[in-house]
Amino acid sequence: MPPIGAHMSIAGGYYKAVDAAAEFDMNVVQLFWKGCREDNGPQTVLKNEI
Repeated sequence: MPPIGAHMSIAGGYYKAVDAAAEFDMNVVQLFWKGCREDNGPQTVLKNEI
């Protein structure tokens, strides 16, 4: 079966999205801390941060 993705609500806490993913037998969860419309441009990464 090809991989598919689903948007899960974080209403009430981000952990609820993880719980919901487990209920649907999903094995990967990706959390986004801010929306793409909130992007302020490229971020600089310093060598000591890698």
